[in-house]
Formats: sequence, structure tokens, C-alpha cells
Amino acid sequence: MSALLVSGCGEDKAGSVLEVSRVIGETGRQAGQFLYPRGMDHAEIDGRTLLVVVDKTARIQLIDLETGASVGSLRTPEFDLGMPTGLTVAPFPGEPGTPAVWVADTHEHRVIVYRLPFDHGGEPTEPDLAFGSYGYEPGQFIYPTDIAVRQDDGGQIVEVFVSEYGGNDRIQVFRFEDGRPVFDRQIGISGVAMDAPEDDPAALARPQSVVLRGGELVVSDAGRHRVVRFDAALGSVLGWTDGAEALGGGPVEPLRFPYGLCLIDDRTALVTEFGGSRLRLLDLDSGRTVRLIGTPGRGVGETATPWAGEVVGDELVILDSGNDRIQVVPWSGVGR
Repeated sequence: MSALLVSGCGEDKAGSVLEVSRVIGETGRQAGQFLYPRGMDHAEIDGRTLLVVVDKTARIQLIDLETGASVGSLRTPEFDLGMPTGLTVAPFPGEPGTPAVWVADTHEHRVIVYRLPFDHGGEPTEPDLAFGSYGYEPGQFIYPTDIAVRQDDGGQIVEVFVSEYGGNDRIQVFRFEDGRPVFDRQIGISGVAMDAPEDDPAALARPQSVVLRGGELVVSDAGRHRVVRFDAALGSVLGWTDGAEALGGGPVEPLRFPYGLCLIDDRTALVTEFGGSRLRLLDLDSGRTVRLIGTPGRGVGETATPWAGEVVGDELVILDSGNDRIQVVPWSGVGR
């Protein structure tokens, strides 16, 4: 299989300090503070944009993107074994007009869902929906990492895709019947458990993020430092890349533990590199890198082990996990 994505810088600002418009958060346990945040999405609620952020205290906060204020929070009810790593905003099953946050409750080996908005003062709160348990069988999970939700034109949930690692290293697909998830099929195989060849694009090692692109499922295969495209219905591999070639030609440093994925348009994905402490734009059709964004560091405009990044309106929002903060950058300065 030929590579799917590639890297290239050209006249971008790769390796440079980002021009940050504002910093949200700091280290701490109080409202608006974070302790190693590692999951983020956003929701449009009551005319304002709210970031939904989870950190290693198992606390999910709603952060006003414009002001940086924490306007609601809760804690997942069980976290003795560890904390969630992935968040996705999508409708609540059976309630198309009700936004919800779907949580990959990683170390509890399940998916939990909360209706939005909420404010429980950071206290442990039972989810509005939960499914899954520890195990290797269909419908069971080991360390789920992320969730992608397909909905119809009316906002009804059609399918839910859940990535996981820890020996399963696969994506399970569920359909909903009478408001409850039913296992339908599996995409990918465990490159760890099955000792599959490293060049087998279907063999995954810690698939960390999943996003839908029409009939495709795009996966950040973090343990094998690549991005893989699957046919979402058939599960066949459409292409993959390690990002080692530039869009304009020539070599570029390959992906290093790609964690976050965000679709910018029909052709381009924003990949957050945990290991590279940077972000990169990938052309999904050619498999080449369009641009590298950012540089490692502790100062404003630098990032340390980021877990997620997304474009919201005309801004790039970076979950700068290793620095316990969110950095907001004008998108026109880095992505266009």
C-alpha cells in the first residue's frame, strides 16, 4: 500500500514560536485551571462557543472560548484506575436537538455520555448513558481512546466508532437500537496482539483518534506513527502515511506519536503530534504534509506534548497538555 499523507513546509512557520492571541488556563485544580488536560472538543450552546476539556483529575470542564472562564464542570464517577483521554461532541441518542459529550472513559473500559450543558461543581456525576466493560469480545473494551459519531440529516445517531488499545487495538462500530448500542463490526486488527508486520496498514498500535470523512474513517495510529484511512463501511484500507514527504516534494521529519485529529476541509487534516510537540497539516488525498506548525517548549507560543488541536471559526485552539493550558492562535497566521 502506498503512503497516504506526506509532509512539507515550504514557506510555513514550522519550528517558529506561534503568535498566540490568548492563553486559557494554568496549572491547578480550581475552576479554569488544568492538570494535564488530554481531551478536547467544542460545542455551540446558547450563542457561545464552549470548549469541553478533560484532564487527569477526571474533571470535565466547559470553558468559554472567548473569555476563558469555566462555566460548568463535573467529575467522572469512577477514576481510581485512571482518567478519560478522548471527548466528542455529538447529539444524545434519540434526542437530535440535544448536544452531548461522548467520553472515552479509558481506564474504566467503557463509553459514557453526558447531555450538555452541565454544571455539577466538579463533583462526581453519573452519566446519562454508559456502555461497555473490560474484555476482548465484541462490545467490550480495553482502554478506549476516542469516539466518532455518524448521524443522519435529522441528527439521529446512525453509527458510533470507538477506538481502543491495550491489546485490542481496533475500532469497534456500533449501531443504535431503541436507544442502546449494538455491536455491528470491527475495523482494523491489533498489530500488538497478533504480532502483525509493521508495514501492514490494517494492523494498529494504539489508535488514538478517529474522525469520519464522508465514507472514510481516518485514524491516528499513534504507536506506529502514521495516519490510516479506512473504508468506514467495509473496513478495507484506502491508504496510509507516516508523513515523511512534503506536498511540494522532498523529505520532512515523519510523524511522531500522532494523537489528535481534526478535519479542516474535505482534503486536509490537522494532526496533533504528542511526540513531536507540534501540529501538522496533512493532505489526505496525497498523503503529504502541507505544513508543520509550532515548536517544542514551555514559553507562550511553544507547546509540550499536546494531545489535541482544532480550528474553531478563525482560530486554532491547541490543547497544550504538557504546559497545563490552552493556547489560541489566529488561524490565518498559521494555516492559510
